[in-house]
Amino acid sequence: MESSSPSGLTGSASSLAAGNRYQPHVRDVVLTHATLRVAEAGSGQPLLLVNGIGAGFQTWWPLARQLSQSRRLIMFDAPGAGGSPQLRRSVRMPELARLVVELCDALGETQVDVLGYSWGGVLAQQFAHDAPRRVRRLALASTTPGLGGQLPSLAVLALASSPLPYLSRTYLTRIAPAVYGGEWRRDGAAAPRELARWLEHSPNLIGHFQQLYAISWWTSLPWLHRVTAPTLVMSGTGDPLVPVQNARLLARQIPQARLELIPGGGHFWILEQPEASAALLEAFLSGV
Repeated sequence: MESSSPSGLTGSASSLAAGNRYQPHVRDVVLTHATLRVAEAGSGQPLLLVNGIGAGFQTWWPLARQLSQSRRLIMFDAPGAGGSPQLRRSVRMPELARLVVELCDALGETQVDVLGYSWGGVLAQQFAHDAPRRVRRLALASTTPGLGGQLPSLAVLALASSPLPYLSRTYLTRIAPAVYGGEWRRDGAAAPRELARWLEHSPNLIGHFQQLYAISWWTSLPWLHRVTAPTLVMSGTGDPLVPVQNARLLARQIPQARLELIPGGGHFWILEQPEASAALLEAFLSGV
Protein backbone atom coordinates (compact mmCIF):
# COMPACT_ATOMS: atom_id res chain seq x y z
CA MET A 1 0.00 0.00 0.00
CA GLU A 2 1.39 3.38 -0.99
CA SER A 3 0.45 6.72 0.45
CA SER A 4 1.89 10.20 0.63
CA SER A 5 2.44 12.08 3.86
CA PRO A 6 2.47 15.84 4.32
CA SER A 7 5.88 17.46 4.42
CA GLY A 8 5.14 19.76 7.37
CA LEU A 9 3.38 18.27 10.41
CA THR A 10 3.96 20.07 13.70
CA GLY A 11 3.74 18.70 17.23
CA SER A 12 2.03 20.28 20.21
CA ALA A 13 3.79 22.75 22.49
CA SER A 14 3.58 20.24 25.34
CA SER A 15 5.29 17.50 23.34
CA LEU A 16 8.07 19.88 22.33
CA ALA A 17 8.54 21.00 25.92
CA ALA A 18 8.70 17.40 27.06
CA GLY A 19 11.23 16.69 24.31
CA ASN A 20 13.55 19.29 25.79
CA ARG A 21 14.07 16.93 28.75
CA TYR A 22 15.57 14.27 26.50
CA GLN A 23 18.70 13.00 28.27
CA PRO A 24 19.88 9.56 27.07
CA HIS A 25 21.86 7.27 29.35
CA VAL A 26 25.13 6.39 27.59
CA ARG A 27 27.38 3.41 28.29
CA ASP A 28 29.74 1.02 26.55
CA VAL A 29 28.55 -2.56 26.09
CA VAL A 30 31.29 -5.16 25.64
CA LEU A 31 30.41 -7.98 23.25
CA THR A 32 32.42 -10.98 22.11
CA HIS A 33 34.16 -9.24 19.21
CA ALA A 34 33.18 -5.60 19.61
CA THR A 35 32.49 -2.83 22.09
CA LEU A 36 29.49 -0.68 21.24
CA ARG A 37 28.61 2.77 22.55
CA VAL A 38 24.93 2.49 23.52
CA ALA A 39 22.45 5.23 24.44
CA GLU A 40 19.06 4.55 26.01
CA ALA A 41 16.17 6.93 26.64
CA GLY A 42 12.52 6.79 27.61
CA SER A 43 10.44 3.80 28.69
CA GLY A 44 7.93 1.40 27.19
CA GLN A 45 8.09 -0.88 24.16
CA PRO A 46 11.76 -1.00 23.04
CA LEU A 47 12.64 0.59 19.71
CA LEU A 48 16.12 -0.09 18.32
CA LEU A 49 17.44 2.74 16.13
CA VAL A 50 20.13 1.84 13.59
CA ASN A 51 22.17 4.78 12.26
CA GLY A 52 23.16 5.81 8.79
CA ILE A 53 26.76 5.34 7.69
CA GLY A 54 29.32 7.12 9.82
CA ALA A 55 26.73 8.52 12.22
CA GLY A 56 26.82 8.46 16.00
CA PHE A 57 23.67 8.12 18.09
CA GLN A 58 23.64 11.90 18.60
CA THR A 59 22.38 12.28 15.04
CA TRP A 60 19.02 10.85 16.12
CA TRP A 61 18.44 13.71 18.56
CA PRO A 62 15.69 15.64 16.68
CA LEU A 63 13.62 12.46 16.26
CA ALA A 64 14.68 10.65 19.43
CA ARG A 65 13.52 13.44 21.73
CA GLN A 66 10.04 12.98 20.21
CA LEU A 67 9.92 9.19 20.30
CA SER A 68 11.38 8.85 23.80
CA GLN A 69 8.17 10.29 25.26
CA SER A 70 6.34 7.01 24.62
CA ARG A 71 9.02 4.37 23.96
CA ARG A 72 12.26 3.00 25.26
CA LEU A 73 14.85 3.93 22.67
CA ILE A 74 18.00 1.88 22.19
CA MET A 75 20.59 3.60 20.02
CA PHE A 76 24.11 2.41 19.27
CA ASP A 77 27.15 3.53 17.34
CA ALA A 78 28.18 1.01 14.72
CA PRO A 79 31.79 -0.21 15.02
CA GLY A 80 34.15 2.55 13.94
CA ALA A 81 31.55 5.32 14.23
CA GLY A 82 30.79 7.69 17.11
CA GLY A 83 32.08 6.24 20.36
CA SER A 84 32.44 2.62 19.18
CA PRO A 85 35.95 1.38 18.33
CA GLN A 86 36.53 -0.08 14.90
CA LEU A 87 36.56 -3.84 14.47
CA ARG A 88 39.82 -5.78 14.31
CA ARG A 89 38.81 -6.98 10.86
CA SER A 90 36.19 -5.94 8.34
CA VAL A 91 33.00 -8.01 8.28
CA ARG A 92 29.90 -8.31 6.12
CA MET A 93 26.31 -7.46 7.00
CA PRO A 94 25.37 -10.91 8.38
CA GLU A 95 28.17 -10.65 10.95
CA LEU A 96 27.05 -7.14 11.90
CA ALA A 97 23.52 -8.51 12.31
CA ARG A 98 24.89 -11.09 14.73
CA LEU A 99 26.40 -8.23 16.72
CA VAL A 100 22.93 -6.69 16.93
CA VAL A 101 21.51 -9.99 18.22
CA GLU A 102 24.27 -10.16 20.82
CA LEU A 103 23.59 -6.55 21.82
CA CYS A 104 19.90 -7.33 22.36
CA ASP A 105 20.89 -10.32 24.47
CA ALA A 106 23.24 -8.17 26.55
CA LEU A 107 20.44 -5.65 27.14
CA GLY A 108 17.94 -8.37 28.05
CA GLU A 109 15.68 -7.70 25.04
CA THR A 110 14.11 -10.78 23.45
CA GLN A 111 12.08 -8.76 20.92
CA VAL A 112 12.31 -5.16 19.70
CA ASP A 113 10.82 -2.83 17.15
CA VAL A 114 13.49 -1.63 14.72
CA LEU A 115 13.99 1.61 12.79
CA GLY A 116 16.82 1.55 10.27
CA TYR A 117 17.86 4.67 8.42
CA SER A 118 19.94 4.64 5.20
CA TRP A 119 22.95 2.32 5.82
CA GLY A 120 21.21 1.36 9.05
CA GLY A 121 18.18 0.28 7.04
CA VAL A 122 20.38 -2.27 5.30
CA LEU A 123 21.55 -3.65 8.64
CA ALA A 124 17.95 -3.61 9.89
CA GLN A 125 16.85 -5.72 6.90
CA GLN A 126 19.62 -8.23 7.57
CA PHE A 127 18.69 -8.40 11.27
CA ALA A 128 14.99 -8.90 10.49
CA HIS A 129 15.82 -11.69 8.05
CA ASP A 130 18.40 -13.49 10.18
CA ALA A 131 16.59 -13.18 13.52
CA PRO A 132 12.89 -12.87 12.63
CA ARG A 133 11.63 -13.69 16.12
CA ARG A 134 13.61 -10.78 17.54
CA VAL A 135 11.84 -8.14 15.41
CA ARG A 136 8.23 -7.23 16.24
CA ARG A 137 7.85 -4.40 13.71
CA LEU A 138 10.31 -3.00 11.19
CA ALA A 139 10.58 0.55 9.86
CA LEU A 140 12.92 1.35 6.98
CA ALA A 141 13.73 4.96 6.07
CA SER A 142 15.68 6.28 3.08
CA THR A 143 17.26 2.91 2.41
CA THR A 144 17.91 0.38 -0.32
CA PRO A 145 17.78 -3.36 -1.09
CA GLY A 146 21.38 -3.08 -2.31
CA LEU A 147 22.40 -4.68 -5.58
CA GLY A 148 19.40 -4.73 -7.89
CA GLY A 149 18.08 -1.48 -6.48
CA GLN A 150 18.25 1.96 -8.08
CA LEU A 151 21.67 3.56 -7.76
CA PRO A 152 22.16 7.31 -7.46
CA SER A 153 23.97 9.13 -10.24
CA LEU A 154 27.69 8.42 -10.50
CA ALA A 155 28.47 11.95 -9.34
CA VAL A 156 26.33 11.61 -6.22
CA LEU A 157 27.75 8.14 -5.51
CA ALA A 158 31.32 9.43 -5.73
CA LEU A 159 30.62 12.34 -3.40
CA ALA A 160 28.76 10.20 -0.87
CA SER A 161 31.46 7.51 -0.76
CA SER A 162 34.11 9.99 0.34
CA PRO A 163 34.84 10.45 4.06
CA LEU A 164 35.32 14.19 3.51
CA PRO A 165 31.74 15.18 4.51
CA TYR A 166 32.47 13.87 8.02
CA LEU A 167 35.71 15.79 8.25
CA SER A 168 34.87 19.22 6.85
CA ARG A 169 31.81 21.34 7.52
CA THR A 170 32.70 23.50 4.49
CA TYR A 171 32.84 20.49 2.18
CA LEU A 172 29.61 19.05 3.58
CA THR A 173 27.78 22.33 3.06
CA ARG A 174 29.05 22.57 -0.51
CA ILE A 175 28.02 19.08 -1.63
CA ALA A 176 24.94 18.57 0.56
CA PRO A 177 22.34 20.10 -1.80
CA ALA A 178 23.34 17.71 -4.60
CA VAL A 179 23.81 14.61 -2.43
CA TYR A 180 21.09 14.91 0.22
CA GLY A 181 18.46 17.23 -1.23
CA GLY A 182 15.57 18.27 1.02
CA GLU A 183 16.21 21.27 3.25
CA TRP A 184 19.86 21.29 2.21
CA ARG A 185 18.75 21.97 -1.36
CA ARG A 186 16.14 24.54 -0.34
CA ASP A 187 18.16 26.35 2.31
CA GLY A 188 21.81 25.58 1.53
CA ALA A 189 24.02 26.71 4.40
CA ALA A 190 20.91 27.44 6.47
CA ALA A 191 20.00 23.73 6.72
CA PRO A 192 19.00 22.60 10.25
CA ARG A 193 21.70 23.02 12.85
CA GLU A 194 20.81 19.64 14.31
CA LEU A 195 22.56 17.96 11.39
CA ALA A 196 25.84 19.54 12.46
CA ARG A 197 25.84 16.84 15.17
CA TRP A 198 26.80 14.48 12.38
CA LEU A 199 30.15 16.26 12.19
CA GLU A 200 30.67 16.44 15.95
CA HIS A 201 31.10 12.67 16.24
CA SER A 202 32.78 11.71 12.99
CA PRO A 203 33.90 8.17 12.21
CA ASN A 204 37.52 7.30 11.86
CA LEU A 205 38.64 6.50 8.33
CA ILE A 206 39.05 2.78 8.98
CA GLY A 207 35.58 2.63 10.51
CA HIS A 208 34.15 4.44 7.49
CA PHE A 209 35.70 1.99 5.04
CA GLN A 210 34.61 -0.97 7.19
CA GLN A 211 31.03 0.22 6.85
CA LEU A 212 31.45 0.61 3.09
CA TYR A 213 32.93 -2.90 2.94
CA ALA A 214 29.97 -4.35 4.86
CA ILE A 215 27.47 -2.96 2.35
CA SER A 216 29.50 -3.61 -0.81
CA TRP A 217 27.98 -6.28 -3.08
CA TRP A 218 25.19 -6.77 -0.54
CA THR A 219 21.60 -7.41 -1.60
CA SER A 220 18.39 -8.36 0.17
CA LEU A 221 16.35 -9.04 -2.97
CA PRO A 222 16.72 -12.86 -2.89
CA TRP A 223 15.14 -13.08 0.57
CA LEU A 224 12.98 -9.99 1.14
CA HIS A 225 9.88 -12.09 0.51
CA ARG A 226 10.78 -14.06 3.66
CA VAL A 227 10.79 -11.04 5.99
CA THR A 228 7.89 -11.72 8.35
CA ALA A 229 7.70 -8.51 10.39
CA PRO A 230 5.07 -5.92 9.51
CA THR A 231 7.11 -3.23 7.78
CA LEU A 232 6.83 0.49 7.15
CA VAL A 233 8.94 1.71 4.22
CA MET A 234 9.46 5.49 4.13
CA SER A 235 11.18 7.67 1.55
CA GLY A 236 11.39 11.26 0.45
CA THR A 237 10.51 11.72 -3.21
CA GLY A 238 13.43 14.14 -3.62
CA ASP A 239 16.24 11.96 -2.24
CA PRO A 240 19.24 12.07 -4.64
CA LEU A 241 21.30 9.54 -2.66
CA VAL A 242 18.71 6.76 -2.31
CA PRO A 243 16.18 7.30 -5.10
CA VAL A 244 12.54 6.69 -4.20
CA GLN A 245 12.37 3.68 -6.56
CA ASN A 246 14.23 1.72 -3.88
CA ALA A 247 11.43 2.27 -1.38
CA ARG A 248 8.86 1.14 -3.91
CA LEU A 249 10.89 -2.00 -4.61
CA LEU A 250 11.25 -2.80 -0.91
CA ALA A 251 7.53 -2.33 -0.32
CA ARG A 252 6.67 -4.63 -3.23
CA GLN A 253 8.99 -7.41 -2.08
CA ILE A 254 8.25 -7.46 1.66
CA PRO A 255 4.95 -9.28 2.25
CA GLN A 256 3.52 -7.11 5.06
CA ALA A 257 4.87 -3.75 3.91
CA ARG A 258 3.29 -0.31 3.73
CA LEU A 259 4.87 2.51 1.75
CA GLU A 260 4.85 6.14 2.86
CA LEU A 261 6.24 8.80 0.54
CA ILE A 262 7.17 12.29 1.72
CA PRO A 263 6.69 14.78 -1.15
CA GLY A 264 9.92 16.65 -1.80
CA GLY A 265 11.67 15.00 1.14
CA GLY A 266 15.43 14.55 0.85
CA HIS A 267 17.73 11.95 2.32
CA PHE A 268 17.60 13.53 5.80
CA TRP A 269 13.84 14.17 5.88
CA ILE A 270 13.38 11.90 8.92
CA LEU A 271 15.62 14.25 10.94
CA GLU A 272 14.60 17.48 9.22
CA GLN A 273 10.93 16.83 10.04
CA PRO A 274 11.03 15.07 13.42
CA GLU A 275 7.40 15.74 14.39
CA ALA A 276 6.08 14.37 11.09
CA SER A 277 8.48 11.41 11.25
CA ALA A 278 7.49 10.60 14.84
CA ALA A 279 3.79 10.75 13.97
CA LEU A 280 4.26 8.25 11.12
CA LEU A 281 6.31 5.92 13.29
CA GLU A 282 4.00 6.10 16.29
CA ALA A 283 0.97 5.25 14.18
CA PHE A 284 2.75 2.29 12.59
CA LEU A 285 4.32 0.94 15.76
CA SER A 286 0.97 1.20 17.54
CA GLY A 287 -0.67 -0.88 14.81
CA VAL A 288 -2.76 1.94 13.33
